[in-house]
Amino acid sequence: MNQNAPKVEVEAIPLELAPVLDNTRALVVTDKEKAQIIATLTNAKERLPALQKFAASVVIASQSDFEVVAAKRKEIKAIQKEVKGVLDEPCKKTDIIHRAWTSLKGLFIDSADEADSILERKQSAFIQEQKRIATELQAKLDREALEKERIEREKQNAAARKQREIEEAERKKAEEARRKQQEALEAARRAEAEAKRKQLEAEQKAREAEQEAIRQAAEAKNAKEREKIQREAAEKAKAALAEKERLEREEKARNEAAEKERQRLAKIAADADAKASAAAVKAEVREERAANVNIQSATVVANIPEVKGSSNRKQWLVKSVDTAKFIAAVANDPSLLGFIKIDEGALKRSKGANPYFAPAGVVFIEDIIVASRAK
Repeated sequence: MNQNAPKVEVEAIPLELAPVLDNTRALVVTDKEKAQIIATLTNAKERLPALQKFAASVVIASQSDFEVVAAKRKEIKAIQKEVKGVLDEPCKKTDIIHRAWTSLKGLFIDSADEADSILERKQSAFIQEQKRIATELQAKLDREALEKERIEREKQNAAARKQREIEEAERKKAEEARRKQQEALEAARRAEAEAKRKQLEAEQKAREAEQEAIRQAAEAKNAKEREKIQREAAEKAKAALAEKERLEREEKARNEAAEKERQRLAKIAADADAKASAAAVKAEVREERAANVNIQSATVVANIPEVKGSSNRKQWLVKSVDTAKFIAAVANDPSLLGFIKIDEGALKRSKGANPYFAPAGVVFIEDIIVASRAK
């Protein structure tokens, strides 16, 4: 309990109970009932001032304070119940002094109600403070969640950009490999054409050499010269065949090397395409994650104490009204019109002061008041 609560002076109940009861002889009250009434009201008189002072000075600052106040309210209710228990029946017995009894009862009940109302307001204030604290904490957690979302979204977007860069680089690598593959294919075709040209040239020379040998052999003067010519022709034919075989081997080796290079470039292009596709998939995953980042903040519940024997109820209070905005809203929602009260008296006075006063939606009629005077 807050020891620094303000000191509040509360007037004591100005009542001597025994004389009041002795003067109510019109009531049929037994000595036993009288004693019970005196005891009950005396007890209430002794306890209520302290409860009033407590209600006026208490400040609720914690759960334990809230519970102490709840206990005090229970004590107040108990006093009310005791006072009502001993005074309700006498109030019913007679009509004549009913007001006297009721006034007597009011001295205690009103004091108790006042104390209870003060405590109730302070409890409500404490609850509102707890709600305010919860609202501020919720706003803080929501801001932190949004910041985490921003950081995570940026992280996923950065990862997506990196994968897109990898995808672009691999696409370029694949295109470059396919370009070189096409260049190698064209070079192989040119080399093949050149090799065929050389083969044809070698075959042509071999045929010419053979024909020349035949001619020379026919012109030879003797067998020895003819044998020499034939031997030379055979050697030339052998050399031509060797040259042809050499050219064929070179062409075969060149074709094999070209095919191997084409396969190597094709593999590079395929690998690059696969890496680009994989990077594209990863980028899409990251982009989707970035788009769907949703970090929920924890829900803060206001610490509203619940004490056995008491209950909480909700009610709405109007904190402020912006009249201009409210009237503008009526144009879009005619159901709000019922909340606006037109001051017809003020309208009549304004019209009386200014005959040209004619606000939209208001129709005035002139009424002649006839006044008569006594002769």
